[in-house]
Amino acid sequence: MMLALFSALSGAIGGMGIGGGIILIPVLTAFFDIGQKSAQFLNLIYFVPLSLCALFVHVREGRVDAKKALYMAPTGVLGSFLGAGIASVVSVGLLRRIFGIFLLYIGIRFLGVGKKCLTQVSKHSKKQ
Repeated sequence: MMLALFSALSGAIGGMGIGGGIILIPVLTAFFDIGQKSAQFLNLIYFVPLSLCALFVHVREGRVDAKKALYMAPTGVLGSFLGAGIASVVSVGLLRRIFGIFLLYIGIRFLGVGKKCLTQVSKHSKKQ
């Protein structure tokens, strides 16, 4: 029952275009004892049909800029091959840390907390 509930929540978030894996992967690893790599691969399989459904709705509503999507798609495909290759060779511990840092960064950005600090860090690193 809990897996179905979290799957529905993850699907709703994914349908909004936010990325339901932000919910699904931590839930699978923390509550269902599924390894990090397996959870990430399950996430990929899970979101293929969900993405198609969400895309259909967003296209129908006129929210998709086809020109930008066609421009972005080739590099996104290349990036997905690169990411899959990296995920298959790095340790589970490193993969978890990378994912955790990503979630933390996204959380800070979404909350708007530390936005000025993150901008200053970015500017400082460009000066060096």
